[in-house]
Amino acid sequence: MASIKKYVTETGKQRWEFYVYAGIKPNGKPRQIHRRGFLTSREAKRNASRIESELLDTEYEAHEPSQMPISEYMNKWLNELKIDAKRGTKLTYRENIEQYIIPNIGNIKLKDYSREKHGKFINSLFTHDGYGRSGHGLSWNTVQSIQGTMSSAMHVALQNGYIKANPTLDPQYNRSYVPRHIHKLRRTYSSAEASQFLDYAADEKDPIWLAFFTTAFDAGARKGENAGLRWGDIDFIKNTIHVHGQRLLKAEQSGQASDRPDGIIIDTTKTPAGERYIPMTKRLAATLKAYYEEFYSEDLTQIVGNKGHIHNRDLIYIYQQGKSVGKPIRGDSINRAFTRIAKRAGLPQITVHDIRHSYAVRSRTAGVSLDDIQDLLGHSDPSTTRIYATVTPEIKQNAVSKLDELDAEIVKSNPNDYQNDYQSKFK
Repeated sequence: MASIKKYVTETGKQRWEFYVYAGIKPNGKPRQIHRRGFLTSREAKRNASRIESELLDTEYEAHEPSQMPISEYMNKWLNELKIDAKRGTKLTYRENIEQYIIPNIGNIKLKDYSREKHGKFINSLFTHDGYGRSGHGLSWNTVQSIQGTMSSAMHVALQNGYIKANPTLDPQYNRSYVPRHIHKLRRTYSSAEASQFLDYAADEKDPIWLAFFTTAFDAGARKGENAGLRWGDIDFIKNTIHVHGQRLLKAEQSGQASDRPDGIIIDTTKTPAGERYIPMTKRLAATLKAYYEEFYSEDLTQIVGNKGHIHNRDLIYIYQQGKSVGKPIRGDSINRAFTRIAKRAGLPQITVHDIRHSYAVRSRTAGVSLDDIQDLLGHSDPSTTRIYATVTPEIKQNAVSKLDELDAEIVKSNPNDYQNDYQSKFK
């Protein structure tokens, strides 16, 4: 509250002055705003109230969340507000924030970040010098990852009342940046191409690659889930693989802290639905049995179903050849091996993650229902699995064939009635 005082000038005239408290100086002493020369007490009070109001507005503005620069908010969001993100997801968020978001829009205040500014930012990433493998801009998938980070952060800002609307929703992309196949299914290998790939994987010096990629093609697990499998997760009696965790390969590669001496980081599955039992194909079961016998001297029949066996806590995919023998497989090595084998096999280049899509397409082509594919892949959202609804002409043909089979059964059971009904329609 302001202090209003009366004083007398050197000429003997009566005037009024005020002192307004304005916080603490760096030396710990109070800071005051002093004004004098007012003719009346009312005038002094009016001006003191105006100063106090300005100080309150300034203090409010300094602590008002919408006034935060995006750089400050993004760190607050990641470290304090986004409490439900998994470790691997946070790693991706952190990389996007530090490498792309803060350097480009970090100085903009939350309240000033509009749809127009977001559109310019997100589209600029496609042609930004120094970004991406080419050095001339980021790929569609990387930009989508950054868009996802921004959208998630701004959604929380909206929920907390920091902003009035989410400026990152449904950004408009320059058509030249959008891949033509963006609304289509990702590239996959057919059953024949998968078999061709595995034939060439069998020629690799280290048998780890045949085992790893057979599991990938025949179980459809994510790369981190596959790399994190232990022998105790394989049940050769029930013929299943138990997926209940994943390795954070990207975090390992970037040197994130690990509680293991080998630097391996094990986390839970991407979603609760990710924990699942996957039936093994005959090819996969035979490959893993042969791989175990190659890796260990014990007879496989002695450990089947024995959850307490000493090797059951061992990671399955451990190098058997080369300078890394005895060490767990690494994420960058998986990518290099996949590219190398596909090239030798004369197959089109797809990504390791596309093997998972290949598994889903092969399953769908074989007539597996979407609900079952959702369970096999560990999707939490049914809409994610919907992209496999009509992925091949064979699926539609199979559906029609089943109708023909049903009609044939009806005709077989009542041939005369069926024929009479049919003929009566067109007389």
